[in-house]
Formats: sequence, C-alpha cells, structure tokens
Amino acid sequence: MGVVACGGGFGAMEDGTFGTLRNVGVAAAVLLSVLFFNRSKNKYLRMSSIVLGLLIGYILACLIGIVNLGEVMEQIRLTGGINILTPFKYGLAFDPACFIAIGLVYLITAIEATGDVTANSMISGKPIEGKEYLDRVSGGVLADGVNSFLAGIFNSFPNSIFAQNNGIIQLTGVASRYVGYYISGMLLLLGLFPVVGVIFH
Repeated sequence: MGVVACGGGFGAMEDGTFGTLRNVGVAAAVLLSVLFFNRSKNKYLRMSSIVLGLLIGYILACLIGIVNLGEVMEQIRLTGGINILTPFKYGLAFDPACFIAIGLVYLITAIEATGDVTANSMISGKPIEGKEYLDRVSGGVLADGVNSFLAGIFNSFPNSIFAQNNGIIQLTGVASRYVGYYISGMLLLLGLFPVVGVIFH
C-alpha cells in the first residue's frame, strides 16, 4: 500500500499518472522531512516528525495542484460539513453463512493482533510473557472485536490492529497509550466532519 500511495494512489493508476515525478517527488519530500525531523536534537520535533512530514507534503501537494479543493466545496454543499451518524443505515439482517466466513477471517485477525501486540510489547520495553503480557494480548484482541462491532453498527468496515503502529513507536520513541486515547478522540471528532476526509483524500 505504501508503494501505491507513493506513486499517486489507485486514482493515479486509473488516469495514467501513477509513478510520475510529481507524485514520487511529493512522497520523497514527506520521507526526507520525516527523516530530517526524526534526527533533530529537539525532542518535540523528533516526536512530531511524522506529522510534520505529512504537513509539509500536504502543503507541497496544494502548491503544485494535486489537491482538488473543488471536492471539498461539493462535500460541504451536500452535507453541510457535518456527518450525522445513523446506526444500521443499510438495514440489519442475519445470515448463518456470513457468520462462518467472518468467524474464520476474525480468527486470522486475532492471530495477527497477538503478533502485533507482542511486537508492540517488545519495542515498548514491556514483558512478552506472564500475566501482564497475556492481559495486553487479550485486551488487544477484545478491542479488535469491539471496534469491528461498533464499525458494523455505524455502517463502516471491520478493522484490526495495524503493525505499522509499531514502526511509529520505533521512529518517535513514544509508546504511551494516552497518546492513543487522544488520537482516537481526534479521529472520532473528525469522523463527524466528512469534509476532512475529502481534504486528505
């Protein structure tokens, strides 16, 4: 997915602009910015390296005309800028065959979650055996299930733990779960404003 994003995304594949110098140049600017700030002696710049790199890339994309603000205005016109969540907007039905298929998929994601939480524990300096470790793993798998349950209620796709977050911890040196709380709160608020999704599309 990262390579696709660097080339311009799936939209660029469709319109023939995938891998152009403009798209790759923006991706390179983001990567170099992240590396630059990550090597800073200032701890705040170092911890914010990913956000700063994305911000620089977005500003650059705006300047060279990659960002289409017309879509933003259209989204505001259609929704008023606010997304009112409607539970089970597309209805609710139960199909036993779906339970079996999704159950198998979730078994795989549970195994993935166990590996991701283990890696997370290792790079965070937490134990990878014993009661504390088992509590962390069971909590991670449970969170996966609860999140996917809520996503279904609010008409979205199921989700799972992302191994990429372990890379972010290694890059920034920040492993506090309170950061996750703040970010999840921000994402919850941003979900109410679909125009934000259009801006960062």
